[in-house]
Amino acid sequence: MALERIITKYEPIAGTDYIGNAGQLWLDMETGNLHLSDDVNAGGSLVISQAANGLLNVPTLTVSGGAELGTSFLTFPNGENASIGIVESAGLTFYNSDQSIHATKNIQIDGAEGQFLARQNGGTGAYGGYSFAQDGSHDTGMFSAGDGNLQFYNNGVKTVEMFPTSEADVVFYGTLTLAPLNAAPSGRPGMLAMCNGAGWNPGPSPDGLQHLMAYVNGAWHKVY
Repeated sequence: MALERIITKYEPIAGTDYIGNAGQLWLDMETGNLHLSDDVNAGGSLVISQAANGLLNVPTLTVSGGAELGTSFLTFPNGENASIGIVESAGLTFYNSDQSIHATKNIQIDGAEGQFLARQNGGTGAYGGYSFAQDGSHDTGMFSAGDGNLQFYNNGVKTVEMFPTSEADVVFYGTLTLAPLNAAPSGRPGMLAMCNGAGWNPGPSPDGLQHLMAYVNGAWHKVY
């Protein structure tokens, strides 16, 4: 095993011009950058640099398990899950199997649920929510204006809203289109559907026409 002793000395030369001996570290007194000698190249390898705001930049940091922390990405070995702990009780896990992201902060709904908090509502018009990178103005997505409220917007136009009432209250701001179906679906009480009059041509007097259907008392019925 070879090692290089840390020797304190002053060299009247720029940190980017000094070569030194292999394994030797030196600090550029003017830039605050830390260099590592490769015994060949002037300036060696840049280990740590200092940004204008005083923060340290580390080009690549390898930690236990083979993970590498670079300037833009946190890279984990292929086939392994990546976990980032923010505090002891909260963090993010990136699952390699399906490329999904899970939150480790738990809330209770019908069990331990991972929670992503988009933003706390800051007042009228300040909605927390999720939009999409492909959306030019970030005005298409899911938003919330308060506790229990859920809204869906398309290009700044509110299309669906859910209200926190004793029963589920859903409002559609516009039309609701039901595509005609070729076969009767498995119904639930209160379900609506549209038959196409061909594959699904219900009685009691089949007429080959499209009809709005409602599932009531265990069966589909035409709505007139």
